[in-house]
Amino acid sequence: MEIILSNIPGHALLLVLAANFVSKLILYFNFFIWFLPPFRQYKGGFFLYFMILALTDPLGYLLYTIFKIAPYYFYAPSSLFLLFVALRYTASLKPGIILFSSFISLVCTGLFIISQDVRILIILMAYLQFVIFFIFIIFLVRKLLNRNILYSYLLFLILYEFTIILKSILFIFQINTSIFFIYLLNALDVLICIYFIIFNLDRKSVV
Repeated sequence: MEIILSNIPGHALLLVLAANFVSKLILYFNFFIWFLPPFRQYKGGFFLYFMILALTDPLGYLLYTIFKIAPYYFYAPSSLFLLFVALRYTASLKPGIILFSSFISLVCTGLFIISQDVRILIILMAYLQFVIFFIFIIFLVRKLLNRNILYSYLLFLILYEFTIILKSILFIFQINTSIFFIYLLNALDVLICIYFIIFNLDRKSVV
């Protein structure tokens, strides 16, 4: 059984290949359900953000099954694209954040090439998701102060990013109970996904 870290996002953080039927069923269910939010978010919402989330796991899975390319090579760049999209949607396109995150990405890529330690790519992914996490928090607080409105949409985005960070930490430190907690977090991710299948956000109302 091979365990693959999934997703920037981490919908199905454990992609279990050549495993039992139930594991594969869970995997394909995650693929399917995360394809649905972009349809709801197409007009308004964070469409590109959810499109990247929807494509990351299936593309990572295909790269491995067809070309035997480890998904780790794909998930870290996807996290960087997610960061740029988050900056765009929150009107936080600050050159400093972009340059520093790009620099960190290049450094981590260089270290990975030298050491071939996959944990470096996972740490990079966790860092990028951590930045996105705080971008969403700052955006939420800014809107709360300016408009006196607490957007549940942004709260769910923040919660989702938090689950990704937790799963990355569990993987990096190889905590004994990691698999149990990761499946628990994946179940929470499904509930979050259902929220975004149902609800959208008029971005004009939060600009």
